[in-house]
Order: sequence, then structure tokens, then C-alpha cells
Amino acid sequence: MEIEKWSEHERLEFRNQEFDRIFMNDSVAKPNPQNFDFNTELHFENCKINCFELVMICTGRLIEFINCSFGEIICIAPMFDGGFRMKNCTVNGRAVFDAGMHNKAPNEFALENCVFKEFVNFFDVHFDGPVKVTDNKFVKGTNLCIYLSPPIGIVAGQSILIEGNSGDLSLYAIDDPFNPENRLKN
Repeated sequence: MEIEKWSEHERLEFRNQEFDRIFMNDSVAKPNPQNFDFNTELHFENCKINCFELVMICTGRLIEFINCSFGEIICIAPMFDGGFRMKNCTVNGRAVFDAGMHNKAPNEFALENCVFKEFVNFFDVHFDGPVKVTDNKFVKGTNLCIYLSPPIGIVAGQSILIEGNSGDLSLYAIDDPFNPENRLKN
């Protein structure tokens, strides 16, 4: 099924499949110009995904990956209104969750028992709902804890559960404009 047709369904499940590239942008989210949200729940289980890219779209329902392997995952300015979950996944390359609103209350943004082999970038994130980051391995670190702070990174009063992770969770990206080392060079 062509990705442009995904928005015609309420829920899609993919099991034991391989994808070279899944690219979701506004042409996927808005095949009909009167619709704003991509309102299809997506469930991927035991899939191999070379590249998953979600760029500047609003997903009105849950996007979920269980036991999946990624070459890279790139989410730039996403609005995961329906929530986002990765559980028991491995990301071998780049992992980017930059900018945008990563969930809308009461829906959760969750990373559980995943392995990220490269740096995971959460530059300029915002969470409107609960966040759960548990039992992950951040081999080359992440800046999640730098940007996850109320009221800027998360709406005050939302639950945050960060526990059982390994790796540095407060590591600046090399090219981060707020990295104190970069400011000293200028």
C-alpha cells in the first residue's frame, strides 16, 4: 500500500516487514487540503526500517514501534498529538526528535527498553503530556534532560518518568547553539 493512502484508514498494523524509507510529511498528512491531522494510528511490530522520517506534521493518533530495528529515525518538528511509543527497539544510526510538540495530554511520549547506538538529539522539544523514558541504552548520550524542564520543555504538572537508563542524558550536541563550549569559541 502506498504511504499516501495510509491516511484513508483509521488504524494500520505492519508486522514482520521491511521498509527502506518511510517519509511522512504534509502531503501524506493532508491528501485532502481540508484535513490537517494525519489521523491514522500506526503500529509497527518486528519490522526493519532503514529510515523513518516524520517532518512537520500532526499525527492525531498513536504512532507505535515494538521490537523494531531502525537504520535512523528523524522526527523534525513533529506534533504527536496521539502519542508516540518505541519499545524494545534498536536504532543503529542517527536519532533525531527535534523541536515540535511531542505529545498532547493525556497521550504519552514513551521510549522503553530501546538501544540508541548514536547520539539522540532532543533539541528544542516540548511535551504537552506525560513522558516515560525507561530502561534505555543511550550509547553516545542524549540531550533529553537538558531540554526536558518545565515550563519550556514540558508543561508544568505533567508526569515525567526517567529511570533505569544508561548513558549520559545531559550531553549537549556538538552543534547545539546553547552548548557552553560553542559559546566560548565565539
